[in-house]
Amino acid sequence: MSNKRLNAVDKALHLLRVFRPGDRSVTLAELADRTGLNKSTILRIAASLERANLLVKLPVGGFRLGGQVLALAAIFREGMQLDDQVRPLLSSLAQETGESASMFLLEGENRFRVARVEPNQGVRDAASPLLLQPLKNDETATGLVLRRKVGRLVGQVKTPFAPVFTTGIKDIETASMSSPVLGGGGTLIGALTLSGPAFRLTAQVAEGHALAVAKMAGTLSKVFGYDEIMQAPLTQHPVAPKKGKGVAKRRPVPHRLDRSLSR
Repeated sequence: MSNKRLNAVDKALHLLRVFRPGDRSVTLAELADRTGLNKSTILRIAASLERANLLVKLPVGGFRLGGQVLALAAIFREGMQLDDQVRPLLSSLAQETGESASMFLLEGENRFRVARVEPNQGVRDAASPLLLQPLKNDETATGLVLRRKVGRLVGQVKTPFAPVFTTGIKDIETASMSSPVLGGGGTLIGALTLSGPAFRLTAQVAEGHALAVAKMAGTLSKVFGYDEIMQAPLTQHPVAPKKGKGVAKRRPVPHRLDRSLSR
């Protein structure tokens, strides 16, 4: 294969890689700025990528990634053997907490449960079906995390994996807490959720589980390529500065979920 052909492939891959999370469309001028390629070269490459459904040229101008990218992502996920990697981690969390542990992936505007491990305790919450579930108006802990909404944080865990707690949202007898699972570059790809009967998984109990859930979300994120797990040591109870001359007493600032996730 000639160097010219290899260079063309390199440029095509480079063009695909400059799309960023949150991009609904990218103009030709933006692509030129991000890639350093001239517009005529981009248009030639884009035509080939369009034929492969890796890129779509929009009628109103601009480009977005094509559906074949999603198909390749699905193949990638299957090839990772997620069940083999995720289920043992969920089993460990379920055993430690005594509640059901689930892993959800974000699929567009929907969520999909890829794995769930039940606790040894006799009373359990009802499992959601293994189907795509719309996120619109989903106020459960899982829904809040995947919709990047601020919820009721528990445990004062000061990391990107701080868990959110809800109770009685879809079922008055069920409570849940959820932490984000991040991929390469800090992109939100899913959620780790602990759920159980509301009489057992109370807000006070959730406080006690917060650190374990956050740590496991960080471990799961490693599976998906997240390489900045701990910016600082994972602590559950931040200590306020000591009083002293000229030092004002400050209260710990609550961690906000929407500031911690890549958009």
